[in-house]
Amino acid sequence: GVSESELFTSITDLLTGKALSWYRSVRGKIFNWPDFISKLRENYLPYNFQHDLLQEIRQREQGPDETVSEFFSCMINYFSRLQKKITEQEKMEIIYNNLD
Repeated sequence: GVSESELFTSITDLLTGKALSWYRSVRGKIFNWPDFISKLRENYLPYNFQHDLLQEIRQREQGPDETVSEFFSCMINYFSRLQKKITEQEKMEIIYNNLD
């Protein structure tokens, strides 16, 4: 895999257009990959993104043709996108309650 340090030093190669222009304007305030991710989220994600994501997680139900394994993997992906982590118990309750 690629380390955070390698990603950080490659930012200008990874971004284009408006995102690259934005980065160049704030690069003096960004010192590592986590700083970059934080600033990127602040600038590009809607203000209520985390709230909406948690609401989407709570409403996501297993689809009629979706296996338990597929549903579980999808939910784990959703949980990983949350900045404010929730407990394993809460994750399992959400998954269990939303199984078909």
